Amino acid sequence: MRDFTRALCWVSTRREVGVAIRCFGGGEPIVVVPGMEGSGERCLHLVVPVAERALFECNRKFRLVLVDYSQESFATLEELIVQIRKLVREEIGTVPSVLWAQSFGNILALGALNIPEIQLGKCVLVSAFTSLPALKIRLSTALLPITPQSVYKALIGPSAKWEFGPFGDEDNPPFLEAMKRASPQKRTG
Repeated sequence: MRDFTRALCWVSTRREVGVAIRCFGGGEPIVVVPGMEGSGERCLHLVVPVAERALFECNRKFRLVLVDYSQESFATLEELIVQIRKLVREEIGTVPSVLWAQSFGNILALGALNIPEIQLGKCVLVSAFTSLPALKIRLSTALLPITPQSVYKALIGPSAKWEFGPFGDEDNPPFLEAMKRASPQKRTG
């Protein structure tokens, strides 16, 4: 699979608190909010050919606006959503745009960009999952908040493969790398 995060000449236009906006091309914005890897390598192999096809077949030019949140370390999902909303709004203003989100990015995109100031003409929401077994979800939801950081780091690779796999022939797909960078959320109160 071609890695479009490196192959395209991205221009970083905004960066704050571990979230960056990277742009490529010119024309109508396609705001890309990737899955849990945060940097786009798991979705750009789909987005780029669609944008290229629109250029050649429909004479429509697009500017890819990648939301790269691979370096974020917010304590809550809401804080990340607020940061994404701020940077995307600064980048595209009120220009009608297309939204392309994938997997975990669907949650972020709909939380961050479903506001009147951002005009989304079309949305493409992609998910590789049809459903996850309820037992796996219940187990991980119960165990994650009480898991010590050292145990989480040691076991997240095999446990994420068990819960979300299979991942094909990749040893360390970007999703697992993102999981390894994360921390178990501690409940308080």
